[in-house]
Amino acid sequence: MLSENGRDKINIDPGLIQGEITDLIKKELGLNSKEILSETVVGLWREKQGEDLEFGSDVGENQKNLFSELLKKDDEYFFFAVKQYLGNSPENKYIRKFPRFSRILIENLVKDLDSEGVNEILINYRNLKKEYVEKLIGCIADPDNEEYQIENEGQKIPLKTYFENRIKNEQEKRAEEERSEKEKAEAERQEQERIEQKEKTIKNRFDNGEGDYKFFEPSEMKSIQEVERELTGMTQIEQQEISEKQKIDILKKSLLALAGQINSNVFISQEQINSYVENKKTELAEFFAQFQRISDIVNLIENSGTFEYKIHTSSDYEIPYTVQEYLDRQDDLMRFLDELFSQSVYYVSQHGSALRLKLFEIKSRDLARVIQPTTEQIFYNDKMVDYTDKKVIRVSDTAPEQGKFVFEITTPEFRQKVLAQENLEQSIKSGVSTISDEEGLYVNISEGATLHSGWRVVGVKKLNK
Repeated sequence: MLSENGRDKINIDPGLIQGEITDLIKKELGLNSKEILSETVVGLWREKQGEDLEFGSDVGENQKNLFSELLKKDDEYFFFAVKQYLGNSPENKYIRKFPRFSRILIENLVKDLDSEGVNEILINYRNLKKEYVEKLIGCIADPDNEEYQIENEGQKIPLKTYFENRIKNEQEKRAEEERSEKEKAEAERQEQERIEQKEKTIKNRFDNGEGDYKFFEPSEMKSIQEVERELTGMTQIEQQEISEKQKIDILKKSLLALAGQINSNVFISQEQINSYVENKKTELAEFFAQFQRISDIVNLIENSGTFEYKIHTSSDYEIPYTVQEYLDRQDDLMRFLDELFSQSVYYVSQHGSALRLKLFEIKSRDLARVIQPTTEQIFYNDKMVDYTDKKVIRVSDTAPEQGKFVFEITTPEFRQKVLAQENLEQSIKSGVSTISDEEGLYVNISEGATLHSGWRVVGVKKLNK
């Protein structure tokens, strides 16, 4: 079979009949009863999984290591070896009874085992594994032997025939999986070709002058200029000569305020912040000045009147940040607060420009890396966008929604206008154009544009102006 088809097509795996051969051995050991009672011994039991076993004093290290290794790697056959050593007495002192079955308590057993007893169990194990191989060979070499007849779908058949049928079924299953994978790959290829062709068509429409544009009012551009100018001045900080205790006391208050500014959807108490700071006080004290300045930066941005709402995002979306009930059930908030103080927070203007704070850069000591330049347009996607070599990107929406991914774009002309100090008396046309159709919203990626794909949105809040 292998010579005709190769192992990739035919899987002659003895594991396909491992259970049946093991049942033959269990039958010989009297362990194949279908009736489960409290006296039925079904396996081994360890009460302390992570601790080393305590053997008798004369048991050698090699014996201990081999015993422990086999117990861990092959507990079923090791159970057979131990059961063979102990015999069939249901009143054995090493047996722990449960309501529906019994198990052998291995910790109690090994304490009474001397070197000879350990060796006997190891020999039992080796002989049982040897017998397993002999039965595997026997069922193939002597298929008509009564020992190797099994019940299958109401009739007796040789175990060898059953093995061959399992191989054939696995072969057919693998062939079906390969066919399904090929069909899926072909469908994905065709869909990708369709998307690429659609993007080329949309790009031609952009190049021919189609597309919708937003306009920024002079007041909005001036406000962005002023916020960026003030933020630039705040990136330079001086280390304060105060004690670590004073730093910790101040951090407990400032981080409570910062937690509320980042995510006001859940309530975090002062006691929880205190515990967090105490557990991480050495690390937090090292970046005391940066954390203090971030609070001032957030206050400046939110009080500037430039931005309509803020969104916070997270790389770990599995934690439901907006569910108070989840938070209340947690005994340890360390992970939650670590993630909270490492988020990206976006401040978004009425016309879709966005300023991002990368809080995870606080520990870089360079606040200029925390405050990202204002981007021209922000969009949202149902999935992370791979914009490599893209000329057009399809996005899901212009409005933020929990669970969506952030996507930002900035044209060189926009940054030049933000940095310019004059010619801000008229509305400014955005350099980002969009086209909508039944499949979604398409964004034109113009030459030299800066792109950024961000994390998932985990919260949105309107800002009061």
